[in-house]
Amino acid sequence: MKYLLILITIFIVSCSKPSTDIWDKLWDRIDNMKQEDKVSKSDQRLIQEATEKEWEEVDKQTDK
Repeated sequence: MKYLLILITIFIVSCSKPSTDIWDKLWDRIDNMKQEDKVSKSDQRLIQEATEKEWEEVDKQTDK
């Protein structure tokens, strides 16, 4: 009897529909990332130059 109750409980829980649709949330996040995370090539170049300059300054300070 005990095992029957456990099996019925597992069956009911596994058959119930979740309250939120995980796939919809996942696709919404993917769509938002595609729209917001685009960086132009000129911006990428500027970011790379700025980081290189910062590392050069750090190297100069550590050489002292």
